[in-house]
Amino acid sequence: MRTAASFILLALIIGGCNHSKKIDSGERETFIAVYTELTLARSHFAGIPGKFASFKDKIFRKHRVDERFMTDFLGKIASDPNLELEIFQTIADRLSRSEKLPPDSLNRLISNFINEP
Repeated sequence: MRTAASFILLALIIGGCNHSKKIDSGERETFIAVYTELTLARSHFAGIPGKFASFKDKIFRKHRVDERFMTDFLGKIASDPNLELEIFQTIADRLSRSEKLPPDSLNRLISNFINEP
């Protein structure tokens, strides 16, 4: 969970001070899903050079987004601390649930991410 906390802190810092913009629920859910999957992947592939980078690309393709989407979304929520907190609490909850999975289930979860087109 230390890894998840560091990613959340980093995201809050990167968010900066942009003006509030309209966020739809689909965009919000996509951000949450991508961020959660990226955090799980980074943790799973820690110490395996290059593996995370290729997996990150698969996650972006799966959700039809890119790093720009993630950065732009962080900019949109930066001016609304309550929304930002709510979104990152949702991410933390999802990560917490995944940590409670038995190791073989987490490996299956990661494998499913890898094998999806």
